[in-house]
Amino acid sequence: QRDARLESAEHHFRRALRAGPEDIDAIYGLAMVLCDRRNFSEALPLIEQAVARDDSDARYHFRRGIVLGGLGRDEDSRKALEASIAIDPLQSLTRNALANYLRERGELVGAIEHYALAAKAEPLEPFTYGNAAVSLQELGDIHASVRLGRMCLALNPFNRVFFSNLLLALNYAHDLPRSALALAHQQYGALVRH
Repeated sequence: QRDARLESAEHHFRRALRAGPEDIDAIYGLAMVLCDRRNFSEALPLIEQAVARDDSDARYHFRRGIVLGGLGRDEDSRKALEASIAIDPLQSLTRNALANYLRERGELVGAIEHYALAAKAEPLEPFTYGNAAVSLQELGDIHASVRLGRMCLALNPFNRVFFSNLLLALNYAHDLPRSALALAHQQYGALVRH
Protein backbone atom coordinates (compact mmCIF):
# COMPACT_ATOMS: atom_id res chain seq x y z
CA GLN A 1 0.00 0.00 0.00
CA ARG A 2 2.85 2.39 0.85
CA ASP A 3 4.56 1.59 -2.46
CA ALA A 4 1.36 2.34 -4.34
CA ARG A 5 1.05 5.73 -2.60
CA LEU A 6 4.68 6.57 -3.38
CA GLU A 7 4.22 5.52 -7.00
CA SER A 8 1.11 7.69 -7.27
CA ALA A 9 2.90 10.65 -5.68
CA GLU A 10 5.88 10.21 -8.00
CA HIS A 11 3.56 10.18 -11.01
CA HIS A 12 1.79 13.33 -9.73
CA PHE A 13 5.03 15.28 -9.19
CA ARG A 14 6.51 14.21 -12.55
CA ARG A 15 3.33 15.39 -14.28
CA ALA A 16 3.51 18.70 -12.38
CA LEU A 17 7.15 19.15 -13.46
CA ARG A 18 6.27 18.53 -17.11
CA ALA A 19 3.65 21.27 -16.82
CA GLY A 20 5.94 23.64 -14.91
CA PRO A 21 9.63 22.64 -14.82
CA GLU A 22 10.45 25.51 -12.44
CA ASP A 23 7.77 24.58 -9.86
CA ILE A 24 9.84 24.39 -6.66
CA ASP A 25 7.13 22.49 -4.79
CA ALA A 26 7.05 19.82 -7.50
CA ILE A 27 10.86 19.66 -7.56
CA TYR A 28 11.02 19.21 -3.80
CA GLY A 29 8.05 16.86 -3.74
CA LEU A 30 9.59 14.56 -6.32
CA ALA A 31 12.91 14.65 -4.47
CA MET A 32 11.12 13.60 -1.26
CA VAL A 33 9.32 10.74 -2.97
CA LEU A 34 12.50 9.52 -4.66
CA CYS A 35 14.31 9.72 -1.33
CA ASP A 36 11.55 7.69 0.35
CA ARG A 37 11.88 5.13 -2.44
CA ARG A 38 15.64 5.10 -1.78
CA ASN A 39 16.38 6.37 -5.29
CA PHE A 40 19.01 8.75 -3.96
CA SER A 41 20.95 9.21 -7.20
CA GLU A 42 17.88 10.58 -9.00
CA ALA A 43 16.80 12.63 -5.96
CA LEU A 44 20.15 14.40 -5.57
CA PRO A 45 20.02 16.73 -8.61
CA LEU A 46 16.46 17.71 -7.70
CA ILE A 47 17.28 18.53 -4.10
CA GLU A 48 20.43 20.34 -5.21
CA GLN A 49 18.23 22.42 -7.51
CA ALA A 50 15.87 23.22 -4.62
CA VAL A 51 18.77 24.29 -2.38
CA ALA A 52 20.22 26.42 -5.19
CA ARG A 53 16.88 28.15 -5.66
CA ASP A 54 16.31 28.81 -1.93
CA ASP A 55 19.14 27.99 0.43
CA SER A 56 17.23 29.54 3.35
CA ASP A 57 14.74 26.67 3.51
CA ALA A 58 15.77 24.24 6.26
CA ARG A 59 13.67 21.43 4.73
CA TYR A 60 15.79 21.42 1.59
CA HIS A 61 19.04 21.10 3.54
CA PHE A 62 17.54 18.34 5.72
CA ARG A 63 16.43 16.33 2.69
CA ARG A 64 19.80 16.95 1.03
CA GLY A 65 21.47 15.52 4.13
CA ILE A 66 19.32 12.40 3.96
CA VAL A 67 19.98 11.93 0.23
CA LEU A 68 23.74 12.43 0.61
CA GLY A 69 23.79 9.98 3.51
CA GLY A 70 21.93 7.46 1.35
CA LEU A 71 24.65 7.87 -1.27
CA GLY A 72 27.37 7.21 1.31
CA ARG A 73 28.62 10.79 1.28
CA ASP A 74 28.67 10.96 5.06
CA GLU A 75 30.59 14.16 5.68
CA ASP A 76 28.52 16.06 3.10
CA SER A 77 25.42 14.64 4.76
CA ARG A 78 26.54 15.94 8.14
CA LYS A 79 27.22 19.41 6.73
CA ALA A 80 23.77 19.55 5.11
CA LEU A 81 22.08 18.52 8.37
CA GLU A 82 24.09 21.12 10.27
CA ALA A 83 23.07 23.75 7.68
CA SER A 84 19.44 22.82 8.22
CA ILE A 85 19.79 23.17 11.99
CA ALA A 86 21.57 26.52 11.58
CA ILE A 87 18.48 27.80 9.73
CA ASP A 88 15.93 26.25 12.09
CA PRO A 89 17.42 25.06 15.40
CA LEU A 90 14.11 23.62 16.66
CA GLN A 91 13.79 20.86 14.06
CA SER A 92 13.37 17.63 15.98
CA LEU A 93 13.60 15.42 12.89
CA THR A 94 16.86 16.98 11.72
CA ARG A 95 18.38 16.87 15.19
CA ASN A 96 17.47 13.18 15.41
CA ALA A 97 19.07 12.52 12.02
CA LEU A 98 22.26 14.34 13.04
CA ALA A 99 22.29 12.58 16.43
CA ASN A 100 21.92 9.20 14.70
CA TYR A 101 24.79 10.13 12.39
CA LEU A 102 26.97 11.02 15.40
CA ARG A 103 25.97 7.88 17.33
CA GLU A 104 26.87 5.65 14.38
CA ARG A 105 30.34 7.19 14.44
CA GLY A 106 30.82 6.77 18.18
CA GLU A 107 30.33 10.47 18.99
CA LEU A 108 27.94 9.61 21.80
CA VAL A 109 28.13 12.83 23.81
CA GLY A 110 27.34 14.93 20.74
CA ALA A 111 24.53 12.54 19.83
CA ILE A 112 22.97 12.79 23.29
CA GLU A 113 23.15 16.61 23.14
CA HIS A 114 21.21 16.60 19.87
CA TYR A 115 18.67 14.07 21.20
CA ALA A 116 18.13 16.34 24.22
CA LEU A 117 17.53 19.36 21.97
CA ALA A 118 15.20 17.28 19.78
CA ALA A 119 13.22 16.21 22.86
CA LYS A 120 12.98 19.82 23.99
CA ALA A 121 11.62 20.82 20.56
CA GLU A 122 9.20 17.90 20.33
CA PRO A 123 8.69 16.31 23.76
CA LEU A 124 6.20 13.66 22.65
CA GLU A 125 8.38 12.00 19.98
CA PRO A 126 9.19 8.50 21.31
CA PHE A 127 11.99 7.78 18.84
CA THR A 128 14.05 10.61 20.32
CA TYR A 129 13.92 9.01 23.77
CA GLY A 130 14.49 5.53 22.37
CA ASN A 131 17.57 6.61 20.41
CA ALA A 132 18.90 8.62 23.36
CA ALA A 133 18.39 5.61 25.64
CA VAL A 134 20.50 3.43 23.34
CA SER A 135 23.24 6.10 23.23
CA LEU A 136 23.24 6.42 27.02
CA GLN A 137 23.47 2.64 27.30
CA GLU A 138 26.45 2.64 24.93
CA LEU A 139 28.01 5.44 27.01
CA GLY A 140 27.56 3.35 30.15
CA ASP A 141 24.88 5.44 31.87
CA ILE A 142 22.50 2.53 32.35
CA HIS A 143 20.19 4.20 34.87
CA ALA A 144 19.58 7.19 32.58
CA SER A 145 19.07 4.75 29.72
CA VAL A 146 16.42 2.88 31.72
CA ARG A 147 14.68 6.16 32.61
CA LEU A 148 14.53 7.30 28.97
CA GLY A 149 13.59 3.81 27.80
CA ARG A 150 10.60 3.89 30.13
CA MET A 151 9.60 7.33 28.84
CA CYS A 152 9.89 6.07 25.28
CA LEU A 153 7.76 3.03 25.99
CA ALA A 154 5.17 5.15 27.80
CA LEU A 155 4.82 7.23 24.61
CA ASN A 156 4.70 4.18 22.32
CA PRO A 157 3.88 1.01 24.26
CA PHE A 158 3.45 -1.12 21.12
CA ASN A 159 6.98 -0.80 19.75
CA ARG A 160 8.86 -4.07 20.22
CA VAL A 161 12.26 -2.49 19.55
CA PHE A 162 11.74 0.00 22.39
CA PHE A 163 10.59 -2.83 24.63
CA SER A 164 13.63 -4.99 23.80
CA ASN A 165 16.04 -2.09 24.32
CA LEU A 166 14.52 -1.35 27.71
CA LEU A 167 14.76 -4.99 28.77
CA LEU A 168 18.41 -4.98 27.75
CA ALA A 169 19.06 -1.83 29.80
CA LEU A 170 17.23 -3.32 32.79
CA ASN A 171 19.40 -6.41 32.47
CA TYR A 172 22.54 -4.24 32.53
CA ALA A 173 21.17 -2.41 35.56
CA HIS A 174 20.74 -5.79 37.31
CA ASP A 175 17.07 -4.98 37.71
CA LEU A 176 15.80 -7.46 35.15
CA PRO A 177 13.85 -10.14 37.02
CA ARG A 178 11.43 -7.91 38.95
CA SER A 179 11.22 -5.08 36.40
CA ALA A 180 11.12 -7.31 33.32
CA LEU A 181 8.21 -9.25 34.69
CA ALA A 182 6.27 -6.08 35.51
CA LEU A 183 7.15 -4.55 32.15
CA ALA A 184 6.24 -7.69 30.22
CA HIS A 185 2.92 -7.82 32.05
CA GLN A 186 2.28 -4.14 31.28
CA GLN A 187 3.20 -4.70 27.62
CA TYR A 188 1.08 -7.81 27.30
CA GLY A 189 -1.86 -6.08 28.96
CA ALA A 190 -1.55 -3.09 26.61
CA LEU A 191 -1.49 -5.38 23.58
CA VAL A 192 -4.55 -7.28 24.77
CA ARG A 193 -6.47 -4.04 25.43
CA HIS A 194 -5.46 -2.66 22.02
